[in-house]
Amino acid sequence: MISIIFTWFVRSTGLSAFWTEAVLIAILVAGVIAGYEDWRHEVYEEGVRDTIAAIAREDKKMVDRAIDARSKWQQCETDGGNWDETTGRCH
Repeated sequence: MISIIFTWFVRSTGLSAFWTEAVLIAILVAGVIAGYEDWRHEVYEEGVRDTIAAIAREDKKMVDRAIDARSKWQQCETDGGNWDETTGRCH
């Protein structure tokens, strides 16, 4: 198969066998590099997506804790208590 492509390329371009071989090797190397870059980009994107998802999970936990703390403060205010910011307790 390779010899057929090689012969066709030599005849169609008029290049010498050396230059034909050099061009075909360059095309092969470019294909390998392009494939590697595509794979590397996909791995990078997957890492970015995982990182963003982890940050979102942590943010949700922080928001949930803040909502819980606010509801305790509101309950203290509703019950007529006095909220102590230093201790985080209702008196």
